Amino acid sequence: MKKVLLFLTLFFLVSTSVPVSSLSAEAMVKLPGSVTVDGINLRFGDLSIDGKLMVDVYVDGSHYRSLTLSPGENVSINDLKFKYEGAYIGSESFAVISLQYSYLLAGDKLVIGDYRFRVLSVDQKGFKINATYKGESKIFTQSSFKIGHLQVKVNSTPNVFDGILNPGENVTVGDHYVKLVKIWASKSGEKVVSGAVFEIDGNSYTLESGKSQTVGSFVVDLKSATIVGELGEEDCDNCKGYAEVSINLLAVSIDAETVPDAQIKLSPGQTASVGPYILRYDYPLGDAVKASLLNNCGQKLAEGRLRLGEISYVLAYPGAIIGLESISDESAEFIVFLDPSEFPDVTKTANLLMSLEVKDTKIKQYVPFDVVLRVKNTGSVALKNALITFEPSKGLKLVSDNTVSIDSIAPGKEAAFTFKVVPIQNGTVELGKAYATVLAPFELACGQCTILTFTSNTANVTVEPSTIKYNVSPTGPESVPVGTPFNLSITVENKGDVSIPANLSIRIPPGVGVELSKDMALKDGAVVVPLSLGPGDKETLVLELVPSSPGNYSITALVETPYGEYSPVKFFFTVISSKTTVITKTEHVTETVSPVETSQGNKTTVTATITNVTTTTEYKTETTTSTVEVPYTPLTTKLLWFGVGVAIGVGVIIGIAWYMSRSS
Repeated sequence: MKKVLLFLTLFFLVSTSVPVSSLSAEAMVKLPGSVTVDGINLRFGDLSIDGKLMVDVYVDGSHYRSLTLSPGENVSINDLKFKYEGAYIGSESFAVISLQYSYLLAGDKLVIGDYRFRVLSVDQKGFKINATYKGESKIFTQSSFKIGHLQVKVNSTPNVFDGILNPGENVTVGDHYVKLVKIWASKSGEKVVSGAVFEIDGNSYTLESGKSQTVGSFVVDLKSATIVGELGEEDCDNCKGYAEVSINLLAVSIDAETVPDAQIKLSPGQTASVGPYILRYDYPLGDAVKASLLNNCGQKLAEGRLRLGEISYVLAYPGAIIGLESISDESAEFIVFLDPSEFPDVTKTANLLMSLEVKDTKIKQYVPFDVVLRVKNTGSVALKNALITFEPSKGLKLVSDNTVSIDSIAPGKEAAFTFKVVPIQNGTVELGKAYATVLAPFELACGQCTILTFTSNTANVTVEPSTIKYNVSPTGPESVPVGTPFNLSITVENKGDVSIPANLSIRIPPGVGVELSKDMALKDGAVVVPLSLGPGDKETLVLELVPSSPGNYSITALVETPYGEYSPVKFFFTVISSKTTVITKTEHVTETVSPVETSQGNKTTVTATITNVTTTTEYKTETTTSTVEVPYTPLTTKLLWFGVGVAIGVGVIIGIAWYMSRSS
């Protein structure tokens, strides 16, 4: 790395035969960064792996072109000549560039990285330049001043021409020019007055010999206008002659040199103090060296491999840039640039203010609401790797994640996080608290950093009571044959005053299969169906069941919620075998009595006893594990009993008819 990292010289270009100085600068610019000269802006991006620099060029605010330059390459943009000299690479990267430009007039500006210069005014008496470095601005009128690491020298109103001009000749500086148009002379008695006519940037001006005038960007001093030959008796409006002229430009020239804070020569193993750090030369590495920065406890803060070349390597740490100036077999010379504004400050404070808030004004039991946690870094250092945990009280149930994290929060910055909870108690309920563990950086302390814990406030909320109540009504057949599908309908009605997450759980006994439809799930032998019922809403679910074994069964249905089980009911049914025989029995109870007549006037009442016939149905089931014996009955016996039954039935009908005829 060169000892002088930035050197600027402003000089000016004049027309053809008159050389004039121009601005030249060699600077180290932190990447990403930019350089601005008048209306030309060069924006530097990152470096490629092979050290190429990405450059975007803007002219008068519009994108002009994009460039990719290798070390040593140059390019011209209008009047600006730009060269990419090389780069310095470390934890921070820098581009070394050089510039050449014509001049800076009043109102022009020059920007090189963090340094900004604006020419406020220039006249024959002096100049005013506003110089800014990292937000601090000063106005300078003296010819020499220092800002940051720049030692600056300024020369105003430079002379751009001093000599003889013949009519038709001109002096040009950039876009501006002074042209001698003609020589004139006039007589006043014995006295001869001579002068010249100039054209300056398109306008005509007349000067007498020995006079000077400020016109536009120039100060023109006509020392003399000489007539060649005899003047004669008449005035001469366009005489043969020449003018001796001195021309100054109302502009500034700038010389600036970057001065390091220290140059340190060390042998391997030696150390030296650099600001709040300790620089150690560890050991040589051929054409490079290994160096480290330590704190006052000897703990290593940073290390790097420093090397010279077009692509050099530096050691950068907050407030310090260490470069290699030279290397020999016995020692190495380092240059140091320090910026106290970037030094770590162990006296700074770390604090994280955490506040719990509830926006809802009306909170109801079992209804979710949001708890907002606001965190603000009210300290003066950045806090990193913050882990925040919200722990609600026993009266609240957390239904979202209770942990959030922040990678980094700068001083004065704040963030907000939302946790969703459900109140399971009514009345006055405490929110709980939030806790945070953070890493506070103190690089200059022996521990370099520390872990701090912060706690939020707590608050109470008033929760209105709610009622959870459901009616569950199953409907289905009381008996079904084995293997025959049947439907079981279950109606659930929300009789409470709150809507909460719930499932209808239907516990199916072994021996009964179920066909699952959409939104149904099987869990631990029970069919689970999600419910979404507002107060007064009802929903009917139809299950298709298939019994596989005969027997007596029961199905239990209930509503499951995060707060318990509600309204369990049982549905009973019988499954009969597919081999069941249906037997119909008819029981005849017959009582025969003689008619009894009673006379009451002209009427006779006959009382008769009627034979009652009762028919019942029974199910007789055969199983594969038992034998049923059915006694044999001959066909003649069956016919005999059939005839007796017919005769008895006919007798009953005749008896009823006889009774009805007598009573009429």
